Amino acid sequence: MTTEKTTSRYLNGVLVVTTEWTAGEWTFWKFDGLDEALMQPYKGMSPAEVLRQIDEKNRRILEENKEMVAQFVV
Repeated sequence: MTTEKTTSRYLNGVLVVTTEWTAGEWTFWKFDGLDEALMQPYKGMSPAEVLRQIDEKNRRILEENKEMVAQFVV
């Protein structure tokens, strides 16, 4: 038996529609609008500026979570 569930919400001002299909033990998701919503904060920036901003954000996250990250780095 397959079930389908659709939900929608706004992320960064963009409507994101999530569709979930479940068949037995398997679950599949489709996210319409997610790519646009994730890029919304970078709208109007050059590709180089987008990469710089994302790099800075990732470094900040790693620094804030360095103890947890260290547990997984061998």
